[in-house]
Amino acid sequence: MVIGIDPDGPLFYVRALPPPAEVMGTFFMVEATSEFHRPFDLEGLGQAGRIVRIDARAKECEALARRLGLVSLEALGGDLELRRLGGGIYEVTGRFTARISQNCVVSLEAFDSTLEGDFEQRYVVGGAGAEDSDLLDPEGDEPPEVLEESTLDLGEAMTQELAIKLDPHPRRPGANLDQSEFGPRIAVEEEGERANPFADLARLVKGSKSEP
Repeated sequence: MVIGIDPDGPLFYVRALPPPAEVMGTFFMVEATSEFHRPFDLEGLGQAGRIVRIDARAKECEALARRLGLVSLEALGGDLELRRLGGGIYEVTGRFTARISQNCVVSLEAFDSTLEGDFEQRYVVGGAGAEDSDLLDPEGDEPPEVLEESTLDLGEAMTQELAIKLDPHPRRPGANLDQSEFGPRIAVEEEGERANPFADLARLVKGSKSEP
């Protein structure tokens, strides 16, 4: 079942869109708290789970770009699957896509790119009963995030995942850095590669030993 979320005014009204055979939907109302607000009531989630599609609107993208320090955010959205695992634990998995524009740290010019990321997170409402669940891994790197209430903001959760995926030092592919005043020209490798500072140090040491 796909969820349709439609903001109207200062409050957001969320309705679960039923299949054609059903005539009743589920409504609940919460106050907006983030730029990309898509609330979902986990307590209403059945054992079959649910697939939710969320997409940020133009004004939401503008607000998120300011928050994340981007030149622009053209699009952000994805499909999320919500499942009830038991023991008060819920799992959200899926994939999101974002079209962004950032300033290159080398040329200082804006460049566009598409960023995709996987979403996988577990939540527990209030922590009640979660400590007795065999679904918890005490040695796991990321324990479930504790929610004070049963309403999960899917838009904010996706925004946080996007923030984690962003490169803090974005570089346009093929950009070169000229450091001639400090030494020989150093070429910045293609995206995904990194210069090895220890190799440069080794060359300097070798050159000093060869001098008389």
